[in-house]
Amino acid sequence: MNALSKPIAVVLLLMSVGVAFHFLFGPFYASVLDNGMTWSVINYFQAVGVVVAGVFLYIRKLEEDKKWPNDGRVTRAYWESNIALGLAVLFFWNWIDVSTGERGGTNSIIWVVVDTLFILVVASAGCHLWRRPKQ
Repeated sequence: MNALSKPIAVVLLLMSVGVAFHFLFGPFYASVLDNGMTWSVINYFQAVGVVVAGVFLYIRKLEEDKKWPNDGRVTRAYWESNIALGLAVLFFWNWIDVSTGERGGTNSIIWVVVDTLFILVVASAGCHLWRRPKQ
């Protein structure tokens, strides 16, 4: 698992940088590149990133729980794994809504929340994997 930590960390960090770049600067090149089509492609990468980050953050939470069993601490790992779960629920709910065309589309404010959380959660998971000590 440790042999894959660095490559996966790089991929997660690149995903978060890519989403952040398109999220911030997409309106500037919207006349050249169709934003809707670009987000449709990015969403597939985001789906993978959400799942991978969620799994690694949950593993991190379990490692923290082993260090401090039954003391009721709410750690950073606890928050990150639970926020990753919330991100996954929001992302997949909204993505399925867009894909099926139910209710005539999507609520753009939800995508703003999803994209912002994606950048933070996936970058956090990538940084954690990069700094992970060899075992």
